[in-house]
Amino acid sequence: MNGPKILGYVAIVLGIFALWTWAFQYLEPLGVASWVYRPYFYDLFADFNANQANLGTFIALMPLVGLTTFFGVMALAVLEPTKQPKEFFTPSISIVIASKDEAPLLKRTLDSIVASDYPKDKMQVIVVTSNSSDGSEKFLEKYFTDHPSIDWLNLSEPLSKPGKPPALNYALKSVKNDILVLYDAGSILKVDTLKQLVTPLKDESIKAVQGAIVVKNWDKNRLTRAILLDYAMISGGNMHFETVNKLGKNCWLYGRNMGVRMDVVRKFGGFDETSLTEDLYISSLMNAHGLRIKFVPTSKVYEIVPSEWKILQKQRTRWVGGFTGDIPKLLQLKVDGKPAGPKEMLGRFLSMQFLGNISIWSTIALIFVGVYAAFLEFYLLGWAALCYLFMGIWIVGSIKRYCEGNAKGLLSFGTVIKIHAFMMGLSTHLPKVISWEQTPQLLSMSKEEITDLANDDSILVSSPQKAIAAT
Repeated sequence: MNGPKILGYVAIVLGIFALWTWAFQYLEPLGVASWVYRPYFYDLFADFNANQANLGTFIALMPLVGLTTFFGVMALAVLEPTKQPKEFFTPSISIVIASKDEAPLLKRTLDSIVASDYPKDKMQVIVVTSNSSDGSEKFLEKYFTDHPSIDWLNLSEPLSKPGKPPALNYALKSVKNDILVLYDAGSILKVDTLKQLVTPLKDESIKAVQGAIVVKNWDKNRLTRAILLDYAMISGGNMHFETVNKLGKNCWLYGRNMGVRMDVVRKFGGFDETSLTEDLYISSLMNAHGLRIKFVPTSKVYEIVPSEWKILQKQRTRWVGGFTGDIPKLLQLKVDGKPAGPKEMLGRFLSMQFLGNISIWSTIALIFVGVYAAFLEFYLLGWAALCYLFMGIWIVGSIKRYCEGNAKGLLSFGTVIKIHAFMMGLSTHLPKVISWEQTPQLLSMSKEEITDLANDDSILVSSPQKAIAAT
């Protein structure tokens, strides 16, 4: 953590608190009725018996100060400029894509890799299609022949265990380079995604990088518009990762648009095949061992998200299930003989409860703004309004940077609240059986729909097809 910076931001927020408290004493002569005025909260300690009537104000103020300080620090971090690299670093990399029965979406991902401006002679691309039955192997054979400038490899040996972690570990045996980059079938890279992602690894102290993830099919219905905003704030990493990184804390890895040094992967024995969220688990191991993970906001990929609520439920159930399923293992984690897991789990839990549920917190803050205004509690009203303002800065910053400036997600804010409330509820009530499945979006789609999505360039800023045509 960047202690001096955080303390500086806290000082700014508390400075506003002190200024508001000082100024409030002068509101009474301006017409505020004497029965509305509330003394400074520290009057309770100076003369508690004389100020017991204000105990309610004090009790209400304490959580307000805490929330306002937290979101104030986050808002001030949002206002920091994002640094662009002065020059790019392009070492040899190995890209791994695990795909099962996703040939049309896989083609889009491969097309965007081919269209990338990353040096082709420095790429190894491994595609794992084990247990696929849609002709992926035959498709890849032709695709590799048509694009000979890249070192391709298709691994299709049947695997006994389902899911992504076994497929990744299968691929690790064939990785040639020191930097491993992961994408999902359906991930669509911009032309500069790879070089933006890998450049921070020029710093040997950085052991892994995570790029931004943006929703591709955001304009399909109300749910996808809500997920657009949800991804911008938290589920795509994005503003959450950007702000915590600016404050000197590691982000997590999200399993796609991520790069990690192979020596780190080997250190932890590959990817945990018992975890539903192997990416978050290896992130926790890295955090516990003090290994740096850098978020790269300028490296963006687009992905397809569920457009039906029942499919989204399955996806988010796996996400939350992976988080809670990792808890027993992480609680036992020790580094140099000292417990390291509990601190990591607590940090992740608090981060998810506050930033991960900012849609809920901002709604609560707005409700209290109305309540305090109705009861003429102007002192508390000021604090509730300031808390809401800080949350608004964070949300608007998310839209500007990770929704391509599109604010339509705000029109589905109620659905965002529904998504976050559902995930919060899962924390205490998970189904007994949760398993890896095919890409959640594909569960409800016909082959024609998959093909349409695979050929849709509507969301792209720089279309891979256009880039290919240009070359």
